Amino acid sequence: MCCAGFGLSRTEQILGLLGECSIFPPGNPSLQKKLEAEGTGMIFCGRIFTFLSHKMKLKVRRRYSILEKLLFRFRFSKALFEKLYLATFALDVLGSTGVALAVYLGLQQVSFTTASSYGSWQWFYFALLLFGCFKGLQVSGRTLFPEDLQLLGRLPLSQKQLSFFVFAEHLSSTAFSILLLVIVPIGIPLLLTTEKYISGGMALLTTILMTLLALMMGFLTALLLRLLRFRMLKHGTFWKTLLSQMVFSIVVGTVSYGLTIYALGYFAEWLRRIPLGIFTNGDLEQIAQWLNLGITHLGEFIHTVSALFQYSFWPFNSAAGMTQEFSLSHLGLILLTMFAVFLPTALVANHFKGYFLADVPKTQNPVWTDQWIYNALNRLKPVHSAKEILFRKNLLLILRHLEIVHSAGPGSLFGGTGIWILAGILGGAGKVFSGTPFASGWQLFMTVPVMVLLLATLQARVFYDLRFLLSIDGEGRNVSLLRLAKVYWADLFVCRVRLLRVVTLPALLSFVLMLGIFSQWAFEYCCWSLLSALFIYVNLPQVLLLSSIATPHFETAHFEESGEFFEQKLSDEGSWVIFLLVSWLVPFVCFGLMVANLLSFTAYVTVLITWYGLVTTAVHLIGRGMVDKLGFKIKQAEEVL
Repeated sequence: MCCAGFGLSRTEQILGLLGECSIFPPGNPSLQKKLEAEGTGMIFCGRIFTFLSHKMKLKVRRRYSILEKLLFRFRFSKALFEKLYLATFALDVLGSTGVALAVYLGLQQVSFTTASSYGSWQWFYFALLLFGCFKGLQVSGRTLFPEDLQLLGRLPLSQKQLSFFVFAEHLSSTAFSILLLVIVPIGIPLLLTTEKYISGGMALLTTILMTLLALMMGFLTALLLRLLRFRMLKHGTFWKTLLSQMVFSIVVGTVSYGLTIYALGYFAEWLRRIPLGIFTNGDLEQIAQWLNLGITHLGEFIHTVSALFQYSFWPFNSAAGMTQEFSLSHLGLILLTMFAVFLPTALVANHFKGYFLADVPKTQNPVWTDQWIYNALNRLKPVHSAKEILFRKNLLLILRHLEIVHSAGPGSLFGGTGIWILAGILGGAGKVFSGTPFASGWQLFMTVPVMVLLLATLQARVFYDLRFLLSIDGEGRNVSLLRLAKVYWADLFVCRVRLLRVVTLPALLSFVLMLGIFSQWAFEYCCWSLLSALFIYVNLPQVLLLSSIATPHFETAHFEESGEFFEQKLSDEGSWVIFLLVSWLVPFVCFGLMVANLLSFTAYVTVLITWYGLVTTAVHLIGRGMVDKLGFKIKQAEEVL
């Protein structure tokens, strides 16, 4: 799997450009002496730059390989496709420039003062640092498990140097993202709009320093997270991974819940004082009084939160002050912060051993807990059929391939951190709204339309994060063996659907229980939420797996590459969005009609259950038909392996 898809010769060309690296083993004395004679500074950086440029070309070509098939008949198609990476770069730059123009036109409508200019730059630098840390959390699995590790191992470099060689791809991506997503679309328009109140030179210098600080913070975060993942892989088991991710997700949701309770505490009394008929009796004076009271509470909340960011020790405050007037104290604080971040970064990097997949045992002796989980799931259907054998094989891969589970993030088995933050926010809102006149309506709204939306997002997120293990084309080159064994594609589809349901069941149950406890739902609303969860649990796996059949790529070079091809993204996201609109729109519209007294509760329940039944039947029938019709695409894909 390490070199599949790129082609051995293609990757060796990259290494050849790095200096005869694909010929000699790392222990060659003459090559090592030659490297020492050349020096390690500029030569090392130059080779990293060459490596990154050619990796970018290969990545773009592979992800948009469908265009090569469409253009191969034209005369200049090959030359155009070779330069596709320039076109994607140009599109990124044009998109960022377009956003910058829109932001600039919007800022032109704002009447800036010295104080508002300071506040704008303050929030800009805060967003810059936050973006750097966030990108550091998104460490690519390729830094631990690069697809071309075997060929990179031929470089005459130490393991630590090799690790930074691979890590450079992540750093370059972070720098590129900061430039096109923060500095160009926000920083430049802000500079042009507030030029009367700041020094352009100081703003440029400060932005450079803060960008370096953001990169260092992201690099430190990435190093620590990568080290933590390696430790968890080396000493971890599946049950520990499952339990730790569950605890992590619940803690994230609980913290978000507490912060929401604190934030909405300013508005709790205001919400409880809303008259039931305030918007129906047409009393504008009463509405204005109630809204003015809410605005007063909002101002108090914003003032309290803003006070937390006004302390002088925050680097973004010093940076904002530097844009208006140079100060040695501000510059010293920024440099001190950079040194404080650089010191632990250097210490971690100095002890960085370049942990790769080769350092992690691939076949670990299964612990009794993992074995118990595996046997318990197998006992549900003890029949020794082709579907059961496939299911057990794929289940075992999930229990064993923890590197894929960890590479997707600390919440890959539970839908990521974002959905649990949202669950905490909604749970806190439900807690605050429990004493309001519209509490019952809010709970019904949460348990049906909103719950369908949340659970569909959660299950889809698990599938996208673990797509290589859960999708049809995750079989890779094993598809040839399955064909020789005369395995039907319908059996493979059913196996994967069941596997996705098993993997996402803990996340769905934990999500519903936590949100129900936080929101203090009554029993009948808990039943409604479980009905919504059952609807998503039964139908969405089939929809997600159908997209995997429609655009299979069995030749993926790396597990993170699964789902990154252009046509795969269109198929995956398109099928999910269509299903979400179909399943969510009718309950949402019916709820609105019931609130407007145009639909009774009994009619609402009848329509909802009927609609769920119709969607389930349609998904099942469409799934059976598409599996039969799209099977030939899998056979065609197998022929090119």
